[in-house]
Amino acid sequence: MKYEVLSKRMSWPTGSVLSAEELAGCNIDHLVATGHLAPAASSKKKAEPEEPDPVDDYVADEPQE
Repeated sequence: MKYEVLSKRMSWPTGSVLSAEELAGCNIDHLVATGHLAPAASSKKKAEPEEPDPVDDYVADEPQE
């Protein structure tokens, strides 16, 4: 089965389609249940893992001028 990455917190870019073999060692059921992965509707290109972007979690106190 193939799964699409929905979360920026994964090692692969959002929109990547991965096989169950590529996700070996991951709790796929939990990742699907929590919205990080979804069963893929169609096959897309395979992507290489990358480091999650820590900037996505940063929230500024006030906008800079």
